[in-house]
Amino acid sequence: WVTAPAVKAQSKQLSTYSPAAAKKLLTDNGFTYKGNKLYDPKGNAVQLNIHVISGWSDWVASNQIITKNLQAIGIDSNVALEPDWASWQPNAMATKNPTLLWQGGSQGSPYGYFYANLSKNAYIPPGTDGTPTGNWEHYYDAQATTLLSKWKNTLNAKTQQTLATQLEKIWLNDMPIVPLFIGPRWSTYSTKFFHCFDTPKTFWGDPIFTTFPDNILSFTQICPGGKAGA
Repeated sequence: WVTAPAVKAQSKQLSTYSPAAAKKLLTDNGFTYKGNKLYDPKGNAVQLNIHVISGWSDWVASNQIITKNLQAIGIDSNVALEPDWASWQPNAMATKNPTLLWQGGSQGSPYGYFYANLSKNAYIPPGTDGTPTGNWEHYYDAQATTLLSKWKNTLNAKTQQTLATQLEKIWLNDMPIVPLFIGPRWSTYSTKFFHCFDTPKTFWGDPIFTTFPDNILSFTQICPGGKAGA
């Protein structure tokens, strides 16, 4: 879905690790440094503690990397460990505290991903649980809302691609959230009795068999009979 050279170039530039570029971006927007510490335009020292459940070891490790990166550009940042789901979830889902959150996304196209994060129809006000639509950043873009409405009403692949490119440009300019990594879909299968399972080259649905409606496709695509070495 990412085909425009300009979008690819901007995406690469934004995702390239560069503390120097990050510092310049901050100072260009009114932030200042006193020694190695960053201060906002109002003169307040910048602090960003990221909350996470202490038992989520992969999330904790991710946050430890992030806080070190933030410290490298002068931000006072630490991992704030919460004891359990009950203490973490209410503030996290309403994004009252900085945290990592998963995205609902979509399969087949990025429509659902853009819808959750850019559409006014998915907008949820600040301080409110963003789970119903995945709009945890409490943000929308008017132009993106119009483009998404057009996408929803067309099955023309070329038109969808054009709309996707426009939405990608808005995304990179607005950056409502910072995507970190793709959430993999874990599944296992055996070819002892069946074959024709999903592969990266023949992808037709979610490989997790309990996912509806993708599991209906599984019934129509998976072939009976073992196939050695498949």
